[in-house]
Parts: sequence; structure tokens; C-alpha cells
Amino acid sequence: QQQQQQQQAAGNDMSRKSSAVPGMETVFSTEVEEEANDNFKRLYNRAITIDTVLEMLRQYKESPDAKQKDVFQCMLRNLFEEYKFFSSYPEKELQITGLLFGGLIEHNLVTYMFLGLALRYVLESLRKPTQHKLFAFGLSCLDRFKHRLKEYPQYCGHVAGIAHFNEFPRQIAEYVTYGKDAKEPPPADVAFRPPPPQASGGHLPIGADLGGHLAEVNGLRQQGNAGDVAVSASGPGPAPGPMAPGPMAPGPLAPPPPPPSSSGATTASTAVASVLRETRDGQGPSIAGATNIDTLVTGMEGPGSEQVEVPPEVVQDRVSFICNNLSPINLKVKVAEFKDIVATEHLPWTAQHLVMKRVAIEQNHHEVYVTFLTSLGNPAFVDMILAETYRNIKVLLSSDKDSTSFSDRLLLKSLGHWLGLLTLARNRPILYKDLALKDLLIEAHRRGQQDLLFVVPFIAKILEACNESRAFRPPCPWLLAIVGVLCELHSLSDLKLNLKFAVEVLCKHLKIEMKKVKMHGQLRDPDRAIKEQLITAKEKAAASGESTLVAPTARFAYGDVNVSSFQHMTPHIIANDDIPLFANHPGLKALVRQSVGNAVQELMPPVVERSIKIAIATSEQIIRKDFALDGEEQQLRRAAQHMVRNLTAGMVMITCREPLMVSITNHLKQIITQEVTRYGPSGPDKAQIDAACTQVASDNVEVACAFIQKTAVEKVVPEMDKRIADEVESRQQHRLANRRYINEAVLAYQSDHMPQAIRLKLGSVDSNQLTVYEEFARCLPGFLPSEGVNEFAQLMEKCAAEVENHARSLNSAQNHHVPYINLLNSLASTTRQIAGNHENTAALLLLQKAVDGFLEGMHAMPRDRDLTPHFRDAHLNVLRTLQDPRAFGQQWTMKNTTRIWHEARDEIKYTMESVSVLIRNGLLLPQEVDMFVAKAIDN
Repeated sequence: QQQQQQQQAAGNDMSRKSSAVPGMETVFSTEVEEEANDNFKRLYNRAITIDTVLEMLRQYKESPDAKQKDVFQCMLRNLFEEYKFFSSYPEKELQITGLLFGGLIEHNLVTYMFLGLALRYVLESLRKPTQHKLFAFGLSCLDRFKHRLKEYPQYCGHVAGIAHFNEFPRQIAEYVTYGKDAKEPPPADVAFRPPPPQASGGHLPIGADLGGHLAEVNGLRQQGNAGDVAVSASGPGPAPGPMAPGPMAPGPLAPPPPPPSSSGATTASTAVASVLRETRDGQGPSIAGATNIDTLVTGMEGPGSEQVEVPPEVVQDRVSFICNNLSPINLKVKVAEFKDIVATEHLPWTAQHLVMKRVAIEQNHHEVYVTFLTSLGNPAFVDMILAETYRNIKVLLSSDKDSTSFSDRLLLKSLGHWLGLLTLARNRPILYKDLALKDLLIEAHRRGQQDLLFVVPFIAKILEACNESRAFRPPCPWLLAIVGVLCELHSLSDLKLNLKFAVEVLCKHLKIEMKKVKMHGQLRDPDRAIKEQLITAKEKAAASGESTLVAPTARFAYGDVNVSSFQHMTPHIIANDDIPLFANHPGLKALVRQSVGNAVQELMPPVVERSIKIAIATSEQIIRKDFALDGEEQQLRRAAQHMVRNLTAGMVMITCREPLMVSITNHLKQIITQEVTRYGPSGPDKAQIDAACTQVASDNVEVACAFIQKTAVEKVVPEMDKRIADEVESRQQHRLANRRYINEAVLAYQSDHMPQAIRLKLGSVDSNQLTVYEEFARCLPGFLPSEGVNEFAQLMEKCAAEVENHARSLNSAQNHHVPYINLLNSLASTTRQIAGNHENTAALLLLQKAVDGFLEGMHAMPRDRDLTPHFRDAHLNVLRTLQDPRAFGQQWTMKNTTRIWHEARDEIKYTMESVSVLIRNGLLLPQEVDMFVAKAIDN
């Protein structure tokens, strides 16, 4: 009798199952149940995509393996039996389930009786009111298999007969209407346009929001992440839709879980129930909570974290509601609502909440959040969001990176995708001080594979946004440098396959051919360890309160330093009498000048050569870029000279300052040690000598460095002129031909690739940008700031000194040299007189004297190989100085020199050598000379 009762109970149980899903009364093994449950968990946890599950079900259905067939049947049974509980599902999980359910019909995975049951469930759901959850489920299903509706004309008739069919999204309604005639809508009508929102107390009913929900879940269906468990073969889906309620999002602002189902006990064995009912019954976290933010929460609560003002609970709930229901359809409404309820003092808390509890775990909604921030029009709030993003990224990067930190890796990838959208995609740079991407890769490679598992996918996600940028898309050098390091990692034989795949996907996304990417061997840089040691030393010094970088105080103005001879540096050399060694042995002070001179002569050639090379290369590239569309050659030349002088001075200062200290100390120590051997036992001890040498080096390094700096600066200007000569000549040719200068190639590139904000404009460079170059001229590193008048005075003083040097080079013992020596001294005196008068009138007098003297002298001068070069070069030096942009410029000088030449007497005007010299040095206008000569021939 007991056995009969057990059989009857089992029969009753079967009958209950049979009434739910006819034909699926099979009892499956525990192993099959667990595999089916695991597949659903992975789906709802986003470890696999909807398309992956459907493909897996197709393979299982056609597989000869009995176990796989059982898993297929078990998953179908669980899904169909769970239909009665769909109304209590969270909205996000319901959308995923709807697309999976519709996918079964779309891919013909259910037939006959089960197909009819599936269609019936969809029809029942569509008949629910538009505010009902099941209506959204039905529309998700229908949207998924809409292309098969033409195969079911009668079914389309039933759908079209629903009372609120006119409230269906237009796209789906068109498929149903055409499906009644066994047709599909024309391609032009397929584009989805969701219905306008319906006013209902300021909020949208579920039916009105569904267009966005479908877009979102289609994005879920299509999404695939490089390096994850699965990648959808169908490529990226549509733009994500609205933010669905997230009961799994941790924190106090997550909405309360839905009420438990009254019939939950009857289906406790089903997969979907086992996944979701834990949340409904309050028995534990849902699978959607697998990506937890414990690390971020711990980082926020740690020492040094900034405490923000927490708003009242009602504001927290409203912010959560806005995030839950945000979609492109209701964006304007939600923006206005957000502005009304969130006060300025609560924006920092909102930024924390949005980044940590929304953005970090909801990658599919990043586009909507970015659009939301843009619509708010609050740059300060965007900066808070960005700062919070960087903070959370740094927390994850500094966390323990063990093999169990899969959630942290997902969070980091999500934040990387968000950071890229918020910065690079909007043409906003990621500053080195905020996040050094290339250094991060190199450091991760040094630390090992586990760090690379975090860093490589994270950086790949950031760089994906470059494809949407006009400033950072290929061939942006910043981007290519980072991609070069990624490709170098890819070439390593021991790199994990999923990381290699992530690099390949990124390069394909950016349309970069990996074989053409330049790799500079940065992962094998032998200097890397030294650089890291220096950084570590600086960090330790900073931690102990020591200053590692003390900016030297400039003692000299640029004009104070005369580099024509080392003897001019002697008056500035200091040998302090207060130093005990010199107080006791005054004769040793004379050795200081010798040691400083030896140190300067030792270091100057290599330092000057290297600094000039680097400064010219850098300045040339920047000048050619900034002035590519500027037709003013003098403006270009002046800016190039200002920049190259500044960079050269800076390069010399940072290159030679420390070596100069060491070299002066060593030279002085060596000379003094040799000298004091004569003193015997009464001589100074080693400690006294060392202290004196260190003090002398510290006192004189400034003047020695300034001497080398000015030497390099004086040499670099002519070299820079040679490098940009083609640019200057091109602009001159356009001006002489009365044509506007236009570089067509640069203009096309700027229009096609550069954002409006940083695009070069045709014509003169912006005055704000020119101010930068003027500041280069005013503040030379290592020298006191100079004003324009002082700089002109320095220029003329230097010119006068050089003219005097030429005069001294002539032999006053020879009688025919004396008149020319007097002419040169008079020219030097006139040059020095206008040093304090930067006006055209005084300059014209000097120019008249220089040109007339040059023409007269070259005409009457006897042939003398010593006299002619000095006389010619002295006058040319004055004319070139007036031609300098810091004086009166080339155009002014050329125009007035040509006028003075034309007004000169004919017997001196047409001296072949003098005319040739003036033309070759750009001091005469060739066209004017041609015209004057032609008139002279005619007359």
C-alpha cells in the first residue's frame, strides 16, 4: 500500500510537470542539471553571450552524444517551466531571457509542440498591459525573431488583433503587419525609430521605454570581449540602450529585490530559478553580483580617501531611480530631473556612486552615461567623474593581482572602456601625470604574467576609443607608441594567448597592421633599470622630506656673459677668502680660474653638440607644424630662433650642470694636490682640500654653465636658419609672385583629421600661440628674464664687440690698414650708440653708414688678403644684426639696403663683388636690382 501511494504521488508530480511543459517529463541526472544550471549562470553573469548560448544549444541538439542532448532538453524544460515566474524577474534579467526565448524561435531550436507553446507564451505576454513586465518580455522575444514572422501569417493576425497593438514600436508593428501577408517590410522601413514617450506623471511606462531596452539587450546579445570566455561572431551590436534596474548592484542605493514567488517551491530544481530565486528569497547574492566591487569599496574606505557629503536617503533613491531608467528616449526628462534633485554639494557623492556602482559593473550602458553627462552641460561634474575614474583605476592597479581576482580584472576593463569614452573619444588627452599607459605596460611586463592579465586588456579597452577620435586615431604618434609596446608584448613567445588575442583585436579595431608597427625594443631597454633606480631614489628622498630637484637661481643676464673668449669669464669666477684653505694659503686662489677653465673646455664640445642636435630636431618639427599655413616667413624664422635658443639653453643646463660640479671639483683637487706637495708637513690636510674644492665648484658652476649655455645658443641660431631655409624661401617666392602661401597637403590633412578646436587656420598664427614663442625669447633657462629693449641692446653690444675684434685683427703697422681700422672703430661706436634706442630713425643712420662704408671700401680697397675679409665681414655683421628679428627684421633691412644702394654713386654701386655679396646674404631685392640695371643700360 505504501508503494502504491509513492507511485501515485510520483504520478501526480509528473502530471504537474506535464501540465506545465507537455512532453518534457524526463527526469535528468544531477550532472546534466548542474551543467544546464551552469550555462544559465554564465549567461546571466555575462561570461558568455546570448548568441553563444544559442549556438551551443544548436550543437547539443544535433550532437550524437546522449549527454549533450539531455543538457539541451534540460535547458529547454527549465526555461519553459520558469515562464510562470517571469513577471517577478528583475528587468535586466528579463530582457536577457526574452532575447534567449526569441532566439530559440529564430534559430528553429524548438519545433512542433514546443514551437506552438513558445509562440503562445509570447502572445500571452504581448496581451498584457503595456506597463506590465511580461509585455516587455513579449516585445523582446518578438523583436528577436521578427524576420520569421512572415512564416506565421495567422499568428501575425492574432498579434495584430491585440487591443493595444497601435502602441507597439513602429518597427515591430511593421513586421507584424507585413507578416500577415507573408512578407517582410521593405529595407528602408527597417530602421528602428522608437515611439515618442508618453506623459505619465513625468515617467515613462515600460512599453514606451522598450525601444531603448531592446537596443540595450541586442547590444548584450552581440557583445563580445577580447580575452573573455566567448566572443560573438556576429560583431558589435547596436548602441546600448537604457539603464535597466540592477538589483545585483551593491550598495545602499540598489533597488529592493522583487517579491518572492508564491509557487517558487514547485520549481526549485530549475536552472533559472536556482539562479534568480536566491535573490527573490533573500538566500544569497545573485549571479549578477559575481562582478563585485569589494576592492573599490575597500579603496574608498582606506586611509587618505576623501570623505564626501552623503545626501539624504530620498535623494539617493531618486538618483538610483534615474540611473535605473535612463535611456536615449527619456534623456531630456532625466537630465532635468537630475538637475532639480541633486544639489552642488552632493555632486561628489553622485560621482562616486555613478563610477563605482554603475559604470564599473555596467559596461553596456557607458554610451548612455556619456550622453547623459554631455547633456548635463556641467564641466565641473565631468571633472569629478574623471577624477573618480582615475582613483578607482589606481585602486584596482595597486590591488593584489592573484589568480582569483577575476572580478577586479572585469572592473578594470570596464573602467578602461569608460575612461576611453570620456577622454580619447571626445578628443581629450589622458595626461601622463594621471595615467602613464606606456610605462604601465612596461612595468607590468617587468612584474610578470599576472600583472599583464590586468594591464593589457585594460589598456586595449582604453585605446578602442581612439577609433572615434579625430585627434588620437592613427597615425597619432602617442597612440602608435603605446601600440608599439603592445605589439612588442605580442611578439613574446610566453605571452598568454588571450592577451595576444586582445592585442590583435585592438589592432584590427583601429585598422592598424601589426607587421607595420614600429617596435623600439622598449621592453628590453638596458637603461630602464637605471631610470627606475633614479625614480626610486627620488621617491625615497621625497618621503624623508628631502628636496631632490632644486631649481638654480639665475645670477646673470644673457648680455652679462661674453663668450668671445674664455678670458671674459674670469671676472665672474669666485674664490672666496672665507674658505679656510684660501685664508691659510692665499696663493692657491689663482688655481681656481685654471680649474674652472679646464672643466669648461673639457665639457663644452660634447654638451654643445648634443644639445644643438636635439634642440634643432625638436624645434624644426614643432615650427613646421605650427606655421605650416602661415605665409609670414619672418614670423616663422623669429619663432624658430626663439624656440631653439630656449631649448638649447635648457638642454645645456640640465646636461652639464652636475658634470660641471664634478669636473671643477676634480680639476681643482688635482691641481691643489700637486701644488701643496711643496708645502711639506705644514700643508693643508685632505679634508680641507675636499671642502674647499666642493665650495669652489658650488660657487662657480653657475658662471661656467652660463658660458657653455650662451656658446651653444649663439651657435644654434645659424644652424636653425639653415634647417628652415626651404620654408623661408618658399614663402618669399610666393610673396615675390604676389601669390598667397598655401600648403595644400597640410590644409587637407588638418581639415580631415584634426578637431575644430586644435585645427590650424589658414593665415597668420594666433596671437596667443605667438605669445608662447615670445616667452621663449624672454625667459632663457639659466639666465635672468630679459625684456625686448634689453635683448636688442645685448644684440647691438655683441655686434659692436665683434666689429671691434675685426678692427683689432688688422695690422696698424701697415699704413694702408689704418684708414680702414678707423672706419671699423667708427662703425662699432655708432652700433653701440643705438643699443639703447630701438627706433627706426637711429637704425637708418647706422644702416646708411654700414652700406655706404661697405660700397666705398670694397670699391677703393687695395687687394689685400688680410684686409678684405675683415672689412667685408665687419660690415656684413652689422647688416645681419639689423636683419635679426629681435632688431628690425629681414624685410625692413632688405628694403632700406636696396634703397641706399640705389641712391649711391654709380662708380661704387655696380662693383661686382659688393653687389654679389649683398645679394647672396639676402640684403638686396634681386628684382629691384634687375630693374635698376635695365634702366641704366637703356640710358
